[in-house]
Amino acid sequence: MSERSRSFFTTTTGLVTGLAALLTAVVGFLTVGTQLGWLGGGGDGPATTTTVAGTGAGGVATTAAGPPTFTVEPSRVTFEALGQREVLVTVRNNGTSAITWRPFTISGPDAAAFSVTDVSCLPQVAAGRSCEVRVRFAPPRSGDYAARLVVEPQGGTAREVDVTGRHIL
Repeated sequence: MSERSRSFFTTTTGLVTGLAALLTAVVGFLTVGTQLGWLGGGGDGPATTTTVAGTGAGGVATTAAGPPTFTVEPSRVTFEALGQREVLVTVRNNGTSAITWRPFTISGPDAAAFSVTDVSCLPQVAAGRSCEVRVRFAPPRSGDYAARLVVEPQGGTAREVDVTGRHIL
């Protein structure tokens, strides 16, 4: 076979170069596919480091992770004067990784009139799953009360649910 008709991949150097290029392309596709959710990852997990042979730049590519994705329903809780004294708030993990939660709290001017009792969310909620937080209203005297339920994932931004109540003795 003449030198001219040899394939690029028939030499050892060409074979190694071709395999390194192929590996780099596959890892690049997997990284992008994971970030976009095509391959079941990305969006809300920890940052990942992938070692790639033959990249020529140290061989390490780092993929940044996005914040946790979740919803809280209802978005507002109102306790009427003669109504119920406990409400369940549902928290749903819409991401592809488990979310670890900080303790659920009540904040605001009248926080002492409300409490978080049963929490099925701690310490984590698996991807695609929901959990419940029970908010209780126990005011010390007649009046209108306002506070916020704080739902905060580790590594993410807190969401606040307005909580109001009216109590008549």
